[in-house]
Amino acid sequence: MPNRGHIALALLFLWLVQPISPAAAHSSLISATPAVNATLVKLPGYVAATFDENLLLIGGAKMNILQVSDANGKDIDVGNPTVVGPVLRVDIQDSNGKGLFTVNWRVVSGDGHPAQGSYHFSVGSTSQVAAPTQNITAPSGKSFWNRQRERIYLVIAVIMALGIWLLFDRRRRTVL
Repeated sequence: MPNRGHIALALLFLWLVQPISPAAAHSSLISATPAVNATLVKLPGYVAATFDENLLLIGGAKMNILQVSDANGKDIDVGNPTVVGPVLRVDIQDSNGKGLFTVNWRVVSGDGHPAQGSYHFSVGSTSQVAAPTQNITAPSGKSFWNRQRERIYLVIAVIMALGIWLLFDRRRRTVL
């Protein structure tokens, strides 16, 4: 029969594990080419977005999308973005465009959580067109592991301490 010490340690363990939620596991944009809000002289031949986790690939399914559109809303990407680990890239058809460009992305991280957002860059002088509201996840530069490292170490330490305590408690009871 468990005593109060066992119950208290079990409750402590559950309390420590509870704050680690899967909602913190969404991919975040950590860098982009061209950079967010950059002003360029010439439109690049491609746009790439790098996330803090590898992106999920399942066969030929279009799960990860990267679209580039000009100030008029016309798509200028060739479609069929490529994924290599955490990098999503798409080539651009028109290399002579100027003005404000919008990059919309939707990705599914390796653990299955979807995320989406958008950002802008300009070619030539900064565009006077009012930019739509950005829906970009703030770049954290940290993966789920890096964001939760201290909690994970604490949980591991508590589990180890509980195991050692139970081992010595069992030995103490057999000696008495």
